[in-house]
Amino acid sequence: MRKSGLLASLVGVGAFLLCSGFAFPDDMMAKSKWTASSLKVDGRDEEWRTDRLYLGEKVNVVYAFRNDARNLYILFVVKNLKYLSSIDATGIAIYLGPEGTKRKSGGVRFIKKIVPADQFIALLENQGTPLTEQEKAELRTRPQHPIFEAYLVDKKGKIIKRPAGPKTDVEPPAFSASKQGNIVTYEFRIPLASRGLSSAGIGAEPGKTIRVFFEWGGSAKKVLKPKASWPTPESLVSGSVTTGADETRAQEFLSSFDSMSSPSMETKKYSFWVDVELSENQI
Repeated sequence: MRKSGLLASLVGVGAFLLCSGFAFPDDMMAKSKWTASSLKVDGRDEEWRTDRLYLGEKVNVVYAFRNDARNLYILFVVKNLKYLSSIDATGIAIYLGPEGTKRKSGGVRFIKKIVPADQFIALLENQGTPLTEQEKAELRTRPQHPIFEAYLVDKKGKIIKRPAGPKTDVEPPAFSASKQGNIVTYEFRIPLASRGLSSAGIGAEPGKTIRVFFEWGGSAKKVLKPKASWPTPESLVSGSVTTGADETRAQEFLSSFDSMSSPSMETKKYSFWVDVELSENQI
């Protein structure tokens, strides 16, 4: 993509995109920036305004990476409406693998879902968030709320159960998103811990290079594996709520949207990969 095309693609993404350094990953290599403290995964770009941003030429999305000693953080900015439709239908799967190969070693599928206010309140309380009656009443003024779930997937994209094991202080994978106009900003967090400590762990240390695969879209029926129920999301390890086990997961997920905005069951599939050099210090 030419530089003029890049500038056109960034109109409205945010002021930080116009003042940050850009790189075209022609060699499919990106550098992660060290972060001294854990990032708040809220789908906002404020903490990324001084970071080097990368443009995926084939898919025309903007992304960046950060890491500390515990987690990999990913910024992912989308403004193409056809991408958003595909992401709404299937979520985004992020796979990890060793540098220099196309071999995936599993990953995480991140899915946004819309739930009724009472279910959202129950989820917050199950996760240990104290809510006053006034706060609950304020939440109920909106009939629906988004929740952001993370599910373990194998190298073929099949959702798998989280293995039983001892509890650790490793943070589970998480993501969030915010929308401004037709532009959606996503933030992801994936633990660097070994699989022995975290079933969603990358198994990499600061200073190492990993390959990160992004994939979204395709058949919602196939991707979401229409089973009667799914395992508890890795992102909800401290609690879970019932989400309609009598429906298939694809039906239940898609019916969580209103009839005017429900995504299609069949969308185009998109994917790309990049090698990421994890930072080992603040330099």
